[in-house]
This record gives sequence, C-alpha cells and structure tokens, in this order.
Amino acid sequence: MSKFVVLFVFAWLAFAFFEIDFDRSVFKAYTASERDDSEPGDGLPKLILNGIVEYRVRGDEVVRKSGSYIDAYNNCTVFDLKNWSCTHSDESATFGVKEGDYFSETNLSKFPHLTYLPHERTLSRFGYIVLKCRWNYVACPFTPFIL
Repeated sequence: MSKFVVLFVFAWLAFAFFEIDFDRSVFKAYTASERDDSEPGDGLPKLILNGIVEYRVRGDEVVRKSGSYIDAYNNCTVFDLKNWSCTHSDESATFGVKEGDYFSETNLSKFPHLTYLPHERTLSRFGYIVLKCRWNYVACPFTPFIL
C-alpha cells in the first residue's frame, strides 16, 4: 500500500509540474483573475480560474483556442512559439508571449470604459493545478492527469 501511495504522489507531482503533451506547436497559458467579492478570512482563494488557453502559431497568424471557441488573429508579429504578439482588430488589446511568458494588455487610452475588466494573471501549470485543488478538493487527486 505504501509503495502505491509513493508512486501516486510521484506521478501526481510529475504530471502537475510537467506538460505531458507531444504537440510542440502549441503554447498553453494558464490564466486566473482576482475575485471581485474577495473578503479577508472567507477561506476562499483570492483568484478565480479563467481557464487554459491554447495558442498555435502558423506563419504570421496565431490561432487561439479557449474551451470550444477558436479565433484566428492576423495582426501579429511572430518570431517563434515563445516570442510573438497580436493586436485585436479594434486595437482594444495586445496579447502574446515574450520569452515564454504570456501577457495581455488592454488599451485603456483608446478604450477607457474597459477599466472594469479584471487583471488577468498567468500561472505556471503547477500553480494552476494547486489553485484548482483549492477550489475543488474532491477532484484534486485527479486534476494533474486530466488537464
């Protein structure tokens, strides 16, 4: 029994830290944002999971997949999978990856009414899984294996 527990913990940590995916043409951004209703001492995490967004680079085009929604962006500057940026067609925001770190910036000077949008944070795979476990203890043992 104890060998099984040690093996399970080792596998859980390995799957939580490392992306086990053989498609090297996809960049995954693990995103979260701060809760509006966060109160000190309420026992809940201060961040809400936004989800995992996948980006595939094809020439000067970037294809974004979030859940079942797929968008293609053509107004992009692409160097490689870990260095690119795109601007929305209405210039409301710029997003991309710089040296492997995802970023998203809203153009508040042109669209000041978008100040209500929560600031999106990018987490590591492990940080995302830990946050997901804090929101759902029951599914936590399986979380690294199903993401």
